[in-house]
Amino acid sequence: MIALVARAVAAVGAGVVVDAGAGTGQYLAAVLDAIPTAVGIATDVSVAAAKRAANAHPRLASLAADTWKGLPITDGAADVVLCVFAPRNPADFFRVLAPGGHLVVVTPEPDHLRSLRAAYGLLDLDPDKDTRLEQSLTGLFELVSSDRLTWPVEATAEQVADVIAMGPNAFHGTPVTGPERLEIDVRCRTYRRLEHGANGDGDLPQREAGKHESRADVDPASPGVVELRPGR
Repeated sequence: MIALVARAVAAVGAGVVVDAGAGTGQYLAAVLDAIPTAVGIATDVSVAAAKRAANAHPRLASLAADTWKGLPITDGAADVVLCVFAPRNPADFFRVLAPGGHLVVVTPEPDHLRSLRAAYGLLDLDPDKDTRLEQSLTGLFELVSSDRLTWPVEATAEQVADVIAMGPNAFHGTPVTGPERLEIDVRCRTYRRLEHGANGDGDLPQREAGKHESRADVDPASPGVVELRPGR
């Protein structure tokens, strides 16, 4: 899946890539390897994850930030926003992206981890998630491409426990009984930022005042940091 994400971002090209809900930064690091001229910024609500992401790649900076509250990044600073199995804030993604920028979203398909969910009584996927995704992006983004990828994985008991811990069942204390054959079933969608927002007059979508006072502005000459400026 890492290769799928890297190809999707490389296909549209990027100078600055923001990974919202980046976790430890593995997807963003792969993107930066695929685009040698790009720089990236990882954001995650977990301070521990943000600290790990900061060391994931020499051209990557990391911030602890809550996507739902708004990213502390300058308007129009990014060429691509990446969101892999993470919370989405379409209006803020629109704000962060430069005109003509792209949003790459990876979501699970119905068969994703189906046998694991059945075996351990894990939470099922929301059957309306695709509809909600498209509705949330209406007026802000247009779909450019959509690719589905499926493959089986033979996972050890330890890996199964890690998969459960990374999902919404992390705090259910489900005991793992042994290795499992997992079904990976995901969809990667690429969207283009529309020239005008939902209000149709070219202004950014409305957002709560005071959420975006801070900004990420650091020296790109220093390893692992990126300069984000408006009007890219």
